[in-house]
Amino acid sequence: NPSADLYVSGNAFYTNVVSDSVTYSEANFGLNVSYVSGEGTVSLGFLHYQFFDGFSGKRPDGQPVNNTSQGTQTDSTEIYLGISNSTVYDIFAYASAVYDLRIDAFYFEAGLAKEWKVHEDISIDFAASIGYSFDDYYATIGGDAADGFTHGIVSLAAPIALTESLTFTPHLSANFSLNARD
Repeated sequence: NPSADLYVSGNAFYTNVVSDSVTYSEANFGLNVSYVSGEGTVSLGFLHYQFFDGFSGKRPDGQPVNNTSQGTQTDSTEIYLGISNSTVYDIFAYASAVYDLRIDAFYFEAGLAKEWKVHEDISIDFAASIGYSFDDYYATIGGDAADGFTHGIVSLAAPIALTESLTFTPHLSANFSLNARD
């Protein structure tokens, strides 16, 4: 069966920042198509971002944090191509190239992940990644006009298989802004 190694998945995400200095909320929706072989996985997909308070958020007085055309944008869409494979000690490695259609710029991300099974239906997952921007990706949204490292992310998750086709996954993540995003 030629489609046995082809997978389609979707995702949805929502965040709301609680702060005295800014209001920010965002929803993301995406679709991913992956081809899995013995050599690894190749993925192609898109993510749509909806910024309810504008890309840069709003101050307590309701004004945008970054009052530029990009800072006040309410949405964006990215397409991406990724590759991944398990490495030594069952550590999962990946790299992705992402193109933002709204700002006409690229960024790249690479990361590592490791899973530990604690029960047949439960595991603990650790992941870390780092991003790098090209084409002055962050300059177009009010940052410095320089390519460079954008972010580092560290996360811990605990997927719990509820059924064969349904998994509940509580997780904690920390996202650190780096030089190209300052």
